[in-house]
Amino acid sequence: MEILVFFLLTLSADGAPPGYTLVYTGNFNGPTNVNGSWTGGNFSGLNYAGQGFTQALGYWEVVLKTNNWGYWPDIWLSGSTDKQRTTDSAELGVLDAGPMTAIRQHIKVLSPEGQELFSLLQPTLRGVNQGVHVFGCLIKADLITFSLDNSVLWTAATPPEATQPLFALCNFVVATIPPDPGAITTAVINCYVPPSVTSPSPTP
Repeated sequence: MEILVFFLLTLSADGAPPGYTLVYTGNFNGPTNVNGSWTGGNFSGLNYAGQGFTQALGYWEVVLKTNNWGYWPDIWLSGSTDKQRTTDSAELGVLDAGPMTAIRQHIKVLSPEGQELFSLLQPTLRGVNQGVHVFGCLIKADLITFSLDNSVLWTAATPPEATQPLFALCNFVVATIPPDPGAITTAVINCYVPPSVTSPSPTP
């Protein structure tokens, strides 16, 4: 028999661990239905020219609002070295939602060609199809902790590649079921740094 144990993270009033400082906020709030046409969307915190925001270690937070009939969101933290995407790097799946009936998170190490050198997948049989939900990813040198609405989902050892600077990458895929005209899915991504970190990567 499988026993699932949930416990609470110690977070401050703004959602971050105590003593952590907010250094980055990214927003996605696109219409899901424009003149009867449904389109997906994605955004990245870093472009191929190396412009944007990266952060090594820290607490990343995704505040997701959905009514189930908009996008199926996938939100990752992707690794970069010298703000380039051309080296072996980590990919942390903060949210792989699919049809919003279950969620998954993952830790992967990818080669420059996209080959999976390491992969750890954790499914959670719990939907997030209504309201506001907060997904957290706390990255420390030894452990990575994933949480949902202040409850820890799972913890795993930190691969060395995941201690490199990471940037946010979001992909919102349109639901295949004909959606409600009032559908909406929005996400706000925040990054906080621990007290010992004083110089996060700037956003040009």
